[in-house]
Amino acid sequence: MSDELEDSQKEKAKLIYQHFIHAYLSRKDLPASLKELKEINKNFSAKKSLEQLSPEQKAELIFDPDIGALEDEALVKKVLTSFKGSPDDEEFKDFFKAFAKNNKLKNITLIKNPGVRDTILNLTLTALAPEFEEFEPEDFKMLFQDHLAPVLASLHPGSLAVIPNNISCHSYRAILAGLGQSLESLPLHLSDSLRSSIKSLKERFTRCSLPDSFMCKKTPVNENLICAAVNRSHVQETLSVYNSSEALCRFTLTEHACSSATHLTASNLVTLMNCTLESNRTHPTEVWKLLFQKASPELDKALETFATMAPGNSNPSLSHALEALGEVRIANFSQTQLQSDDFVSSWFQTNIRPFLASTTPNFLFCLSSKNFSCETYQTVIKAFSSQMASMDMEQQQAVYTHFIRPFLSRNDSSDPGCVSFNRGSKEWLQGNFGNFSGFAKLRDLQHLNANFSSAELLPLLTPTQVAELTLSSGALNDTDHIDRVFERLQEGDALENVEEFLTQLTANGKGPDFQPVVRDRVMNRTFSIISPRFTHFMEEDWFVWFHKILVPVLPSFSPMMIKSATANISCKNFQVVVSGMSKSHPAMSKGQRKGIGKALLGYLDKSTSVINKPVCRQGIQSDAEWLEAYLGAFSQHMAVVDSLSPEQKTELILDTDSGALEDEALLREVLTSLIESPDDEEFEHFLIAFAKANKQKNITLIKNPGVRDTILNLTLTALAPEFEEFEPEDFKMLFQDHLAPVLASLHPGSLAVIPNNISCHSYRAILAGLGQSLESLPLHLSDSLRSSIKSLKERFTRCSLPDSFMCKKTENLICAAVNRSHVQETLSVYNSSEALCRFTLTEHACSSATHLTASNLVTLMNCTLESNRTHPTEVWKLLFQKASPELDKALETFATMAPGNSNPSLSHALEALGEVRIANFSQTQLQSDDFVSSWFQTNIRPFLASTTPNFLFCLSSKNFSCETYQTVIKAFSSQMASMDMEQQQAVYTHFIRPFLSRNDSSDPGCVSFNRGSKEWLQGNFGNFSGFAKLRDLQHLNANFSSAELLPLLTPTQVAELTLSSGALNDTDHIDRVFERLQEGDALENVEEFLTQLTANGKGPDFQPVFQSMMIKSATANISCKNFQVVVSGMSKSHPAMSKGQRKGIGKALLGYLDKSASVINKPVCRQGIQSDAEWLEAYLGAFSQHVTYSELKAFNLSAMAVVDSLSPEQKAELILDTDTNKQKNITLIKNPGVRDTILNLTLTALAPEFEEFEPEDFKMCSRTIWLLSWRASTLAAWRLSPITSAVTPTELYSLVLGKFGIPAIAPFGQPEIKHKVTEGKIHTLLIPDSFMCKKTPVNENLICAAVNRSHVQETLSVYNPLEALCRFTLTEHACSSATHLTASNLVTLMNCTLESNRTHPTEVWKLLFQKASPELDKALETFATMAPGNSNPSLSHALEALGEVRIANFSQTQLQSDDFVSSWFQTNIRPFLASTTPNFLFCLSSKNFSCETYQTVIKAFSSQMASMDMEQQQAVYTHFIRPFLSRNDSSDPGCVSFNRGSKEWLQGNFGNFSGFAKLRDLQHLNANFSSAELLPLLTPTQVAELTLSSGALNDTDHIDRVFERLQEGDALENVEEFLTQLTANGKGPDFQPVVRDRVMNRTFSIISPRFTHFMEEDWFVWFHKILVPVLPSFSPMMIKSATANISCKNFQVVVSGMSKSHPAMSKGQRKGIGKALLGYLDKSTSVINKPVCRQGIQSDAEWLEAYLGAFSQHVTYSDLKAFNLSAMAVVDSLSPEQKTELILDTDSGALEDEALLREVLTSLIESPDDEEFEHFLIAFAKANKQKNITLIKNPGVRDTILNLTLTALAPEFEEFEPEDFKMLFQDHLAPVLASLHPGSLAVIPNNISCHSYRAILAGLGQSLESLPLHLSDSLRSSIKSLKERFTRCSLPDSFMCKKNPVNENLICAAVNRSHVQETLSVYNSSEALCRFTLTEHACSSATHLTASNLVTLMNCTLESNRTHPTESGSFYSKKLLLN
Repeated sequence: MSDELEDSQKEKAKLIYQHFIHAYLSRKDLPASLKELKEINKNFSAKKSLEQLSPEQKAELIFDPDIGALEDEALVKKVLTSFKGSPDDEEFKDFFKAFAKNNKLKNITLIKNPGVRDTILNLTLTALAPEFEEFEPEDFKMLFQDHLAPVLASLHPGSLAVIPNNISCHSYRAILAGLGQSLESLPLHLSDSLRSSIKSLKERFTRCSLPDSFMCKKTPVNENLICAAVNRSHVQETLSVYNSSEALCRFTLTEHACSSATHLTASNLVTLMNCTLESNRTHPTEVWKLLFQKASPELDKALETFATMAPGNSNPSLSHALEALGEVRIANFSQTQLQSDDFVSSWFQTNIRPFLASTTPNFLFCLSSKNFSCETYQTVIKAFSSQMASMDMEQQQAVYTHFIRPFLSRNDSSDPGCVSFNRGSKEWLQGNFGNFSGFAKLRDLQHLNANFSSAELLPLLTPTQVAELTLSSGALNDTDHIDRVFERLQEGDALENVEEFLTQLTANGKGPDFQPVVRDRVMNRTFSIISPRFTHFMEEDWFVWFHKILVPVLPSFSPMMIKSATANISCKNFQVVVSGMSKSHPAMSKGQRKGIGKALLGYLDKSTSVINKPVCRQGIQSDAEWLEAYLGAFSQHMAVVDSLSPEQKTELILDTDSGALEDEALLREVLTSLIESPDDEEFEHFLIAFAKANKQKNITLIKNPGVRDTILNLTLTALAPEFEEFEPEDFKMLFQDHLAPVLASLHPGSLAVIPNNISCHSYRAILAGLGQSLESLPLHLSDSLRSSIKSLKERFTRCSLPDSFMCKKTENLICAAVNRSHVQETLSVYNSSEALCRFTLTEHACSSATHLTASNLVTLMNCTLESNRTHPTEVWKLLFQKASPELDKALETFATMAPGNSNPSLSHALEALGEVRIANFSQTQLQSDDFVSSWFQTNIRPFLASTTPNFLFCLSSKNFSCETYQTVIKAFSSQMASMDMEQQQAVYTHFIRPFLSRNDSSDPGCVSFNRGSKEWLQGNFGNFSGFAKLRDLQHLNANFSSAELLPLLTPTQVAELTLSSGALNDTDHIDRVFERLQEGDALENVEEFLTQLTANGKGPDFQPVFQSMMIKSATANISCKNFQVVVSGMSKSHPAMSKGQRKGIGKALLGYLDKSASVINKPVCRQGIQSDAEWLEAYLGAFSQHVTYSELKAFNLSAMAVVDSLSPEQKAELILDTDTNKQKNITLIKNPGVRDTILNLTLTALAPEFEEFEPEDFKMCSRTIWLLSWRASTLAAWRLSPITSAVTPTELYSLVLGKFGIPAIAPFGQPEIKHKVTEGKIHTLLIPDSFMCKKTPVNENLICAAVNRSHVQETLSVYNPLEALCRFTLTEHACSSATHLTASNLVTLMNCTLESNRTHPTEVWKLLFQKASPELDKALETFATMAPGNSNPSLSHALEALGEVRIANFSQTQLQSDDFVSSWFQTNIRPFLASTTPNFLFCLSSKNFSCETYQTVIKAFSSQMASMDMEQQQAVYTHFIRPFLSRNDSSDPGCVSFNRGSKEWLQGNFGNFSGFAKLRDLQHLNANFSSAELLPLLTPTQVAELTLSSGALNDTDHIDRVFERLQEGDALENVEEFLTQLTANGKGPDFQPVVRDRVMNRTFSIISPRFTHFMEEDWFVWFHKILVPVLPSFSPMMIKSATANISCKNFQVVVSGMSKSHPAMSKGQRKGIGKALLGYLDKSTSVINKPVCRQGIQSDAEWLEAYLGAFSQHVTYSDLKAFNLSAMAVVDSLSPEQKTELILDTDSGALEDEALLREVLTSLIESPDDEEFEHFLIAFAKANKQKNITLIKNPGVRDTILNLTLTALAPEFEEFEPEDFKMLFQDHLAPVLASLHPGSLAVIPNNISCHSYRAILAGLGQSLESLPLHLSDSLRSSIKSLKERFTRCSLPDSFMCKKNPVNENLICAAVNRSHVQETLSVYNSSEALCRFTLTEHACSSATHLTASNLVTLMNCTLESNRTHPTESGSFYSKKLLLN
């Protein structure tokens, strides 16, 4: 009754909450604050009402001191996660606004609890991370400067991983400012992590942080923050006692700075600086600054002393000290001091000299703002110069960039740049730049000193500066300057200087444009320097010089030089020289090429005995490759070449002298040689050259049909195998470019080679090409091409439909093959109908057409119609245009006599009428019903049945009124019967739907024009409404009522309505549907209706209705063959039927078979049925499994034949079936063979599924299996099979042994079966089940069933008991009367049983002990004195029995008596304890020991621990200690009060077993347990648990204590166990980085000395398992140490392990590790490529993965090159930056290797990381700028970059912002835009904004300005095309007065300037003038351009119809003016 009352009260409370409290809290008019809520209700719990609180109230809750959330990590987490499921995203933002507001109100700048702080920070960053991509700078500012300010002390570098890499620099600065603000207010001891985060952020966003260094930043000093964690008086107190150097150095710099500092004398300060320097410990600038401020009186003296003893090396610690000195001292120097040379000298050359080598950019930039005089400035420069050797390169560079240049650039001094202070450029340079002048760019020197004379200072310039001077001074054209340059370069190491000079000349990626004579001089001078060194050149030297350094001047390498260079060279080095020279081949003169070819032949002639030896043919597979290797590009200038280059073959074909374009045989031979060439690219090069030559010669048609056919057919046949791989760009190039002049030979069959699965983009590229050719073909040559286009469209209907939704106009070349006057001449003689019809429509259209009266026009249309000949639309259009005056009258007449049938000829005529007449109807005419009616219902009525999609779509754009539109619909409806289905469909899709969908009319959809849905449908759709989808009707008319119009809908539309309206569950709707379907041909309607229901490939989800009664009815009078058809159809629906329905249908089918038994087995009914299984499938199908096996038997089917078709139930019935009856109650299958078969096959079949088995599955399985043959071997198989890992012990034991234990075994009568089962190792799986105290039932009859009970007694009465006792088994003794079992005999029996190692079940021992009970205690006491203490399986069962026979019966008094318990556990049963079992232990734990007697038992077990195995030791804890101490039914639970302190409690209650306890168990069992106090007693596993649970992951002090514990004993083993336990839950610990570093460092110090003993397995275990949680802290130094003496295989193991931790490492660390790994590889080069080290490595990519892993992306490509890796092989493994470096690397030749480039770009584009390609583009653009590459010269490479980039980015253009287009076209693609052509821009969407359009246009314009004229045509066309396409954006642009910049070098780049003048000096005639282009004249000296000549030139230019860019004309005009 009380339970019911309690439940009732709970229910009432729930209702009150739901209907009052919840409702109340949900009201909007509640008090605004939490405080007000608490005042209203004193019992109000904010925690319980958390979900109902507003964001503001939740924020208030966090700060409420009564709630204490700021100390409650769990509550804070709950508050923050309460926003997770909120549908309102704004709630989280509102919370943070309130959170920040409360912080400000309460002046909270730091949340002190680290756990709470971590929680707020981590949850916030995690929650907002997905939104960071969209964050604006303001959002980041609010988050990091406001909302998160009090928790930023918890920030660590890893936290910032959620910040996207692509945020703007404004956003970066907003974050950085927030972190900086927090750093200013943080105590120093809490700031390390935040400082690391700031450093990490700056390293990550270097693109944003560079300008930041050009600011003079001051360091704020807040003593309270610096000293927050420092005991300020401790230093002073200590030093008052021990004032020594040693004592001084015991304290940190921070402690000294925070002290009163009275002890800091100059001497002490020097000591302190020295020991700080020696410790290598760095301190923030603010600490040094505070120290120097306090020690200010002694500082100068200390610095003076320190300067005499300090080393001059750079030291990170001194960097911060120097910064501080800058602020404490230098910042306060007076104007007078700064101008005093003595003062400045004393400071910079003495006091702070030791610090200068550690200078920083900030110190330098601040220094540059000081008002030094020029004299004192130069004194400072001398000081820095003296320390230069100790600086690293970055510091040296910074002295120039951050001090020298800023100081000299100041214009606020009396002598800017200190120019006047020195005499001459030399003195100025040396005085103002010191040793740092080499870092200055020449242009900087010229900018800083307008009088700077670089020529005067040539001897002082570095080779790099000399190169800059050469490039900028016009010296490229000055041989005298070059001579002076080489005089400078020959000073010092001439070879090194020349190398640096030439390298710098191409540093911008662009070779210098030498005048040939100057280039020759450079080459000659260079050769004189390098040639003496040739004899010492290695292969690498030859490569570097001939492939890199000499490249700009190699075109001047003479034949004589080649002879000299190759005089004594090896064949391999000769090949290097040849390949290098070949690259310069294009820039050489023809004579030079021949000379070099001859020189190379000379080498080959004298080396004939060598060059064909294997060493010289290495890598050469064929003669062609030999030719390439030994003669390269020069092979084509000698008679040894039998074949021409692709370009030469093109030239041959197009050469008029060769006659190839008229010689089909010659052409076939040339093309076949190209196609069959081993170089796959030869044919491609030919096609490119062929297309290029055709364009240059303006060849649009090859006229010889045989030649044309040959080119087309051979090309298509050759390329056909590649079409599967073709991209749209490839098809575009082939059909729109390469094949254009031969497409007149194309016929439909030619296109059979095009695969059916090409993309629609590819189809459109082909179609566009055919269309372009059609436009330029004469009509008489166009038929075949038209047919091909038609065939292509029919084949790719999936692609062509959208194309029809464009209104296309027609035009063509019509009359090329027509005699225009012939018609007129004939008709002037014979003007009759017969004569008219003799001529084709084309001939009439091409005539003057004066004969085309209305009557003649009608006659002509009639005879054309009768001839069934079709004519293109353009012919009809031309005819109608010429006959326009008579056309309307002719149409009116023709309408009265023409048939209404569709006719292909009339289709083209209708198209033409649309363009000639309808397109010109005025607005008034289109709105006039009479006018529209006269045209559509009269004039063009005969044509309407022949309508086309294009005509209809053009018509849909006309501005009909709704009335005239409906008139047109009536006209089409009247002709519908004469249209085919496609035309009827097109009237709807291309006219009705587009017209009604227009939203530019006053009545869209003509909805208002009609009343009601019916009138609207009939008026606007006419007879075509059936083609509309129901959803279209509903979309076009929002008021459309489909239900009202059901009678008018087609069956298809009715089906749509049924699927969309929910009618699948509505029988009334279905009735109305079928009323509609029964109108007309009901069968046809139902067929269409049901077919449409499944048209989407998915059946409708009807409520089920089909019943077995229907089957009976349907099959009542059906033939056997038709019955089979019904069965197979029904079987398909079998899966969707209910079980009952399946059974019912099965029964109905059986009914048919029963009554047809006499027929169904006749031959006619078994036709096609070969077996009983097929019979079953044919006559019952899937329903055969829903009848019984006995029912199937009636058809005399063979069981063996149909067994595969039976259901499990039928198979069971088959097995157990006898001919008489079923056996029942079968508990054993007696036939052992059958039994074995069923068991083994069942277990084997089910084994793979055991992983997924539930307990119920095992239960069911076990019931079946127990009937079979259990064997120990079977169980062993189970133990080794997947079952061991899948079966829980409870499942297996309770379901197998528990269900079928002794009772199930009873019928077999042998306890040995039980013995076998329990010995099948199943006991090892019994742990969870063992937490039950199980008693062993003793059934003497079962135990003794096979025993002769009297035999023992009879034998012992005759023989000596001692000897005879052991002859009998324990079972036999237990089954005897046992009268012989005295204490002595019992001891004997136990001993011999122990010796025999035979085990006996517990029930046998129990029966024995029960019978021997009177003697048992005495026997145990005796046995204890002689028994060994080892564990023994036999004693385990004996102990179990003793537990039940003796211990279970101990009284409460006995259990509380220490003497009694001690006598039993430490004496009587001591020998048995080492053999303890989980069951014995768990039963023991339930005994009511006192704490004292319990601890006695623990001592007994502890004494036997050494003899137990690990499982038994574990069980003592799990089954005895923990259960006993967990009991709450004692007066002292956990025995906590019995002991003093944690240590005594642990030792007393756990004994030697404490190591098995989980730490949480100890804490649970003893609330006062102090784990920290007991750290020395904990095992490494427990220490790991403590570390994970105590917050120690963020505590370095704790980690230090942990490692002190781990270093006790075997440190390596302890650390291994500790780290393994940290990840035991499968999840790595979340260390703070600083803590993880500490763990790694301490671990490394333990394991590193053992590395030399590590085997490969050890390396794997440590680096792939144990160290995983801390590997992100593995430093480069550790890598160096670990891999110092390691084998290559073990190195690979380390690399692969480290790679897994790569994502968690900082960028700097990754780089450092990459460098360290490279270090190993560098020193191991002689080993790492040996077979043993390449084992399992098949490729360079695998080598890279094996030896550098994930760190390969953090070294430079140049580093990787050293290992001779194939760029193609490793391209997928490279980072975007490395790929950029590869492409721009001159050695790789990528900018000349289209295939390699394509491979690189494709790998980037197809990368799963979408950002890879973007990173590449950014890096590519950056590198181009650095190398000053404005044009990639190789056209193939350029095309590839442009096309792949545009194709890759095309899908994203829809989302592009103007900024994106700007970056792409003005930056990323700038060097390749010369390859742009109008078609390239097709990927730009039409709907981009005008800002985006202008961004693209600006990019194209910028590129155009820098392009040579001869390369600019395509880009100009593209700009023109773009402007035409975006007229909506370009109009305002035309209202600007634009001037054309003229760059003569660009315009005339490809022009021989002197040729015009030379020619005209000989032939000055009009003809000669006009031979030259306008450009050539413009680029000449123009002295010949008299007024007369100018007129002549303008006239011939005008006549040629050739256009020239404005700049050519502009430049030309300027020359005229000058003349």
